[in-house]
Amino acid sequence: TPPPAVGGYAKRVDLIHNIFNLHSFQIPADAVIDIIDRAIGRYEINYKPALIRVINPFYYLGMLFDVIIELPFIALGKVGFNREKAESSVLGKIVKGTLYLITVIAAFLTILQLLDFLDPFKLFIHELLGARNSN
Repeated sequence: TPPPAVGGYAKRVDLIHNIFNLHSFQIPADAVIDIIDRAIGRYEINYKPALIRVINPFYYLGMLFDVIIELPFIALGKVGFNREKAESSVLGKIVKGTLYLITVIAAFLTILQLLDFLDPFKLFIHELLGARNSN
């Protein structure tokens, strides 16, 4: 096709996917080597944070929270509504924030119950609220 400067069709070419067809696009092999070098650099920079994410249980807990929070919006998308618009609207952000807060509180209370600290925590909250109400 003619070049875009003279009215030809401009298109994106995936260099890795077309690595054996670069000659037909008149693309030098250095372009592919440059992309591979940049990818290696990004992986090397991200190595330590990625390793920390792998062994951090809170990372997976956060991912689970994100999935739980997205469930209503996934359902809206399946029904036919625009999921992205619903999530980015003010009401959608309020719903997401509320669901996130509820999920975190439920997880916290469950951990307290499993560690058998729920009853002392409830007594502490009652005393704290009772002390505020008497003032």
